[in-house]
Amino acid sequence: MNISPQTDIADPVLEWTWHPMARKPLQGVLVLLLILCVIALVLYRLGGTAVSAALLVVFIFSLRDYLFPASCSLDPDGITVSSPLTGTRRVGWHEVVSHFQGARQLKLGLRSGKRLLLPPVAEEGLRLRVVAFITEHLDTDPGNG
Repeated sequence: MNISPQTDIADPVLEWTWHPMARKPLQGVLVLLLILCVIALVLYRLGGTAVSAALLVVFIFSLRDYLFPASCSLDPDGITVSSPLTGTRRVGWHEVVSHFQGARQLKLGLRSGKRLLLPPVAEEGLRLRVVAFITEHLDTDPGNG
């Protein structure tokens, strides 16, 4: 919760961080073993060329969701999603037109036609609060009429 200095009223802020390696250590170890096997195979087949280095970078980047944590913050003004590889993205509620709740993740539809995928929410109680927060802001934001 953030306390506003002008009103002393708490502004609700929901924050969470998703780190798959911490949540599922066995899956993390398997992904790291897969990376090591692919590195060994690429270096064996292609040698130490620039192409092999580029392939390895693309491969590791494609597994970023399994390797690096992602954080999300919802506040009365909008949503902030950040990750070490993709950076920080801020979206105001006026840009959000819809939301979809999947089995593990929430997806927001934006006015631009793009979608914003939020990091998974592991705790069911927090997940329910996040969905309620999003629904409330979509229903009350004048830009979502």
